[in-house]
Amino acid sequence: MTLDQLAALAEILAAVAVVISLVYLAVQVRQSNRQGRAEARYAFVQATSDINLTIANDKQLASVWRRGLEAPDQLDPDETMQLWMFLGQSCNAWMVMYHLHLDGLLAPNQWHVVRNDVSAIMCSAGGRAFWKIARDAFDSAFMNFIEETLAAGSQPYDMLAR
Repeated sequence: MTLDQLAALAEILAAVAVVISLVYLAVQVRQSNRQGRAEARYAFVQATSDINLTIANDKQLASVWRRGLEAPDQLDPDETMQLWMFLGQSCNAWMVMYHLHLDGLLAPNQWHVVRNDVSAIMCSAGGRAFWKIARDAFDSAFMNFIEETLAAGSQPYDMLAR
């Protein structure tokens, strides 16, 4: 083989190595994206479980939650603080889920559940009262989402149904 032929062969081998590297990187990025989506799904399950179990395991908090969503002005100051803290924690979790949704990391069926929960809770009297005092604690994108939700005013289910 001549020197020119060796150089051409080296260029071909280099091109093949680049293609193999690109394929490997594409596979790695794809796996990383799948892992990110799986972590977002787990975060969704964990956040909603934590919120729901907190109420389910504490009758007094369940009472504050129910009465507060229905008529927040009927709560005493300590109960109001409990409701505000709980709604604040819920909004923090929803804001994370909202941004995961925007980033394409939260499955559409999970976003559907979050969106319905937000509508059902924030469109209640207690949710609206909380939002009036707490809205500026959240980023503008999430704030706009909640404002649009409140303007639509639809509640896909009644949290207070008996």
